[in-house]
Amino acid sequence: GGGAPAGPGTPFISASRNGVVAVWDARSLGSPTSTGTLRSVGGGGVSALAVAPDGGVWVGTDGGAVGRVPLDGGGGGVATAADGGVSLLPSAAGGGVYTPHAGPVTRLAFAPGRGARGVAASASYDWTAAVSLLGAAAGAGAGGGRLLRRAGVGAEAVADVAWAPTVGGVYAAAAGAAGLALVDARP
Repeated sequence: GGGAPAGPGTPFISASRNGVVAVWDARSLGSPTSTGTLRSVGGGGVSALAVAPDGGVWVGTDGGAVGRVPLDGGGGGVATAADGGVSLLPSAAGGGVYTPHAGPVTRLAFAPGRGARGVAASASYDWTAAVSLLGAAAGAGAGGGRLLRRAGVGAEAVADVAWAPTVGGVYAAAAGAAGLALVDARP
């Protein structure tokens, strides 16, 4: 705990395995205020979701991709094409979606206190945890990423990652019977 509870008018976002991304209002949970379906770029369904320090919404996909979901500037809804489709914002380098993993992404976690350009840890079924520099606030490269470090964590899927709250650059990754690994991602 510790934070203020969500009040009326507080938006939040959800994403599902079938690729539906929705923005909700805490005062009206009967139906979302906006929805879109993730196009099958970067591996289909959504397997992880995180909000960056700058308020950007990022998802991990079943195909190992990590990308920023475009939100409309006005009402905070999901920016969709005429057919209701949502495409992850492309990276600046190759115009494609950033793919730091070879298997489904199980968790995304942004490092605390990193500003508008977020350093994030991700976990995957590919037995790895990765630390990436994700995106920019807007414009070219808003959906891109650059791998900073990758660590193998045993011989099982990595289920979760979490940053140490008091030691910057250190995170923990959990991998079933392989246990817990502390990873020092500092330069």
